[in-house]
Amino acid sequence: MLFAAAAAAEERGNTLVEPQLLVDCAAIAPGASFRGGVLYKIRPGWHIYWKNSGDSGAPTALSFALPDGFRVSELRWPTPHRFVQEGPIVDFGYIDSVLIWATITAPKDLQTGQNSGISVRTSWLVCSDRCLPGEANLTINLPVAAKSEPANAELFESFQRQLPIDINSTASPLRATFSGQMPPDQRRGEFSITLRWVDASGSDIEFCPDPEPALTVDDVRVTPTKRPDGISPQNGPIISFRATVLKGKSLSSPRLPAVVAYTDAKGVRHGVGLDIPLRPTAP
Repeated sequence: MLFAAAAAAEERGNTLVEPQLLVDCAAIAPGASFRGGVLYKIRPGWHIYWKNSGDSGAPTALSFALPDGFRVSELRWPTPHRFVQEGPIVDFGYIDSVLIWATITAPKDLQTGQNSGISVRTSWLVCSDRCLPGEANLTINLPVAAKSEPANAELFESFQRQLPIDINSTASPLRATFSGQMPPDQRRGEFSITLRWVDASGSDIEFCPDPEPALTVDDVRVTPTKRPDGISPQNGPIISFRATVLKGKSLSSPRLPAVVAYTDAKGVRHGVGLDIPLRPTAP
């Protein structure tokens, strides 16, 4: 019976991924905001998925159940990795560990001296040579106090640094020039992004698009640019791709969100967020 129970757990993927609900405060203060999310510890050799899983797999899902009056932001997704399998099949996700979280704001009239429960329902698909689903319902109870001390600060900050930075931010290490467009009367377009490093540079550059359901992105290539003499790489690569609107569908947005992922000199994964124009804008 014990063997059968263990086998069933593995078939659900629950022995391959260890989820833990965490917050960055020791207590909840009325009207204050804090970060809460799930840390997924993934067995070596396996991976789970980003919000866009790619050609296969399934996005990791995370939903909060909060007391009345609490508000929660959109989920924060650290920069993913790009996995290429036979086919080729291109997927996006995480190895080793990842913290996916949101900002939670408590109501101002929350009464001190009591406890508040924070609950999360999460599900994932963990893959290696095969894929297994997993799920968990997680809850923590936190005291309500007039003031609160930080908790798990170093962990949250380490994954905060892995969030994609908007390319238009002064903190972005990259700048981009876009070319190509999809005319309104066409369903397909060829696009390219010329990147330039501002201060530093990175390696293992990968393009991770997050298209809406009506759009497919394929034929992605990352090509080092060359100096006019053709001898050595210039400052940054050119990313090219093809975007296609599915038959019978229409775009809800003329822009494609994406992340350019890279590894810095210390081996840390980072990303820059792009908002790529697909359709020409009205004058």
